[in-house]
Amino acid sequence: MGAHFRIDARIASVPPRAMVDARRHPRTAVAVETVLRALGTHGHPAVVRDLSSGGFMAETDQQFIPGETARLQLPEIGYVSARVIWSTGGKVGGAFDQPLKSGPLARLISIGTCEPAAC
Repeated sequence: MGAHFRIDARIASVPPRAMVDARRHPRTAVAVETVLRALGTHGHPAVVRDLSSGGFMAETDQQFIPGETARLQLPEIGYVSARVIWSTGGKVGGAFDQPLKSGPLARLISIGTCEPAAC
């Protein structure tokens, strides 16, 4: 005779990833021209399209490998290091090694802020 088990389960509906943003820091749409490079390589032109104290998304012709360290030159802030989270289709997303300070971040956002449809 086999053992009998009772399993209670609930099925939940999970919204698609596009509807749920798990980021810890809110992003702001910007258009900031910059230089982005992987460690040990030359810099490549890039345009930061969204920015927060914790990370960024930029458009660039350079391909990056998730997990590698990149350096991003930001006006008002200087060079910052970030870990590449994803890279696909001419876009790269990264998480800063150290969060950006609120004062310089606010100045940079005021320079580069744009409407999302225009960015």
